[in-house]
Amino acid sequence: MGQVLTTPAGARPVQKLLSIDFYNSTHPEVDKMEQIVRMAEALARIHENRTPHGNFWPANVQVDQDGRLHFTNTGNYQTLLHATYIPIPASYAYQSPQVLEEPSCVSLASDVYSFACMMYKIFTGKSPYNTLSPVQGVVRIIRGGGHRALARPTQIPASLWTLMVECWSLSPAHRPSMAQVLRRLRGLR
Repeated sequence: MGQVLTTPAGARPVQKLLSIDFYNSTHPEVDKMEQIVRMAEALARIHENRTPHGNFWPANVQVDQDGRLHFTNTGNYQTLLHATYIPIPASYAYQSPQVLEEPSCVSLASDVYSFACMMYKIFTGKSPYNTLSPVQGVVRIIRGGGHRALARPTQIPASLWTLMVECWSLSPAHRPSMAQVLRRLRGLR
């Protein structure tokens, strides 16, 4: 859990932040579509400056006691495989094939791809490719057609799934912008 200090110092108490995973698991009443729209609004604002977040996944989305979202960036972790450390980011299941192949390919379009993965997580409570090892997941994303190969879970409405599949286009140029995603999400409410 992280903490956020308010300005000016001491004016308000320190707020405890919870990971979005933990928050949603302890608040089953949360309006998932509203939460996704709020994330889209924040990410679209970041993109207005033509700046990608670059590491958008559940560990970097925190929720305060009032249900407000906070974006952070905690970086990558390593996964232990066969007693050797192989640098596989824990966020691999939320990355576009381009970023997995070349980490310097972070872009607005890769954020859109990651955002669709976050929608999957929020609606299902599971990470994409959660049944595979990290290595298998990376290979499946890069060689298996990305996340478009996933079957639509019953928890995700067909109209939302259609948008997610567009966000997972293998060509970054064919993915909608976050502003377009936000407009579509607002229309689905």
